[in-house]
Amino acid sequence: MTVGRIPSIEGGIQPTIVDAKGDLITAVAADTPARIGVGANDTVLTADSTTATGLKWATPAAGGMTLISETTASALSSLSFSSLGSYKQLLLIWAGIRHSANGSAFSIRFNNDSGSIYPINGFQGDSTFTLNGTTPDTIQGSNNITIFSFGRNVTNASANTDVNGSLLIDNYTSTTKSKYWEIKHAYYDVSSASYGSLNCQGIFNTTSAITSIDIVRLSGTATFSNQNNTTIRLYGVS
Repeated sequence: MTVGRIPSIEGGIQPTIVDAKGDLITAVAADTPARIGVGANDTVLTADSTTATGLKWATPAAGGMTLISETTASALSSLSFSSLGSYKQLLLIWAGIRHSANGSAFSIRFNNDSGSIYPINGFQGDSTFTLNGTTPDTIQGSNNITIFSFGRNVTNASANTDVNGSLLIDNYTSTTKSKYWEIKHAYYDVSSASYGSLNCQGIFNTTSAITSIDIVRLSGTATFSNQNNTTIRLYGVS
């Protein structure tokens, strides 16, 4: 409508209801139009029954990955992550892990539980596995995670032989379901002079929520450390 015409007779809305770039026309009640001004940059229009118009401009909900913690291991015999927050998934990534001596192996537990609640299956490569090579071995198990996710006899002084890997855990806060997890890692075992690699999936076969991720020493007396410019990072996935 043009200014000055009568909306109650002609069924229109006076253009004077809007007065700035980005204004929207909404309502505060039946047959009662109202103006809502444009929000701040990068905000989104969101329903909110507590406002007069039932709408508001709000910052979008956070998504993607949030860095929960970053650790540079230095001569550690164990490491525990217990401040896990509340996300859909957790992602633990490690690189450049090296042991102080041969004869030790390190793995991962949840809630530091060593019980037989980690049924797993997947594939691992050993000394017979090459880039062009043979079919990897299938592995299955139902005991403690003994897949040496933080390596076994990893003492070779070279970046390409250190332990690198990642662990993804889904729905870890659930108290009604088992928790799916998947893990990948690779390293060089000095004692057996062979490379090891793993791609494995499993469940934490309990309805207890996961409240800690624990790196534990399964054998030996060695410690593990991050090499230069590497860390252990824990992310929450929204």
